[in-house]
This record gives sequence, C-alpha cells and structure tokens, in this order.
Amino acid sequence: MIRAAMRQRLQSLTPQEREACAAAVFARVEALEPFHRAQTVAIYHALPDEVPTERFIAKWSAEKLFVLPCVEGDGLVFRRLCSATRRGPFGIEEPLGPDIDPSLIDFIIVPGVAFDISGHRLGRGRGYYDRFLEGRDLYKAGVCFPFQLLDSLPCLPHDQPMDIVLTE
Repeated sequence: MIRAAMRQRLQSLTPQEREACAAAVFARVEALEPFHRAQTVAIYHALPDEVPTERFIAKWSAEKLFVLPCVEGDGLVFRRLCSATRRGPFGIEEPLGPDIDPSLIDFIIVPGVAFDISGHRLGRGRGYYDRFLEGRDLYKAGVCFPFQLLDSLPCLPHDQPMDIVLTE
C-alpha cells in the first residue's frame, strides 16, 4: 500500500522538481562531516523514481572514489564508477570491472521508496541493501523526496536503519 501510494506521487514529479530536490538533498549531504572524511562513497545510478545523482557525482568525482551497486545473485557488490557499464537484472546501469573490497566504503547514499523519521527504510522489497549493510561500519545516508519521509514505517528485525535521512 505504501509502495503504491509513493509510486503514484513519484509519477507526478516534473524533471525540474526532481532536479531541484536533488540539489537541496545533496547540498545537505555535502554539509555532513562524515561525507567530508569519506574517501570511498557508495552511491546509486538513479532510476526515474529516485533522487537524481548525476550532478552530485560529477561535482565530486575528482575528490571522492565513487562506487556503485551491482546485483549478483541475492547480494550487492560494489564497483568503481566508470564509463563501461551494462544493464543489470533490474535495468539499472552497473559499472563493469572488478569488485571493490566493501570494507573500503566509508559512506553510503541509499535510495528508498520511503523512510521514516527514525531512519527506517522501505525499499523495493528484495532486501539487497539490508543484506549488504548488516554488520558493516559505515555512515548510511538515506535520500528521498519530501513526501517519502513518513512519521513511521513498519520494520522487521533484519531492516537496517539509516544514520540520517535527507530531503529538501
């Protein structure tokens, strides 16, 4: 029910609204001390219903090593951002090349269908991020459009909360 409501709201956003939100969200990311300390940042190639990441990546790619998730089986591996890509199993652009050691990731920017004010995340329902994040020591920043931030969400014991959720 939440996913359907969010899907409907997301479809009503104009490209200008998406970009304006991305500028505000990523200005907040840039203000975080953990982001400034981070050398390796995990981020995502945005789908049409996610906060766009392209301008942020372009702005910081000379200073930070950006790695992106790639689906392998039931898990995520991360690879260095590069121009050689392929379409992954869900139609998402994934970089080609060797996997990076996940312990090198200092900071991760995570999309979601919805978040709550306690940092809980509702994803697309397959648990890829939750499995990857479990037991890892890295700063987790969820990013979303304002209407995707709710007072509370149902959560399960395996759900991995964010350290912070940022919206415009």
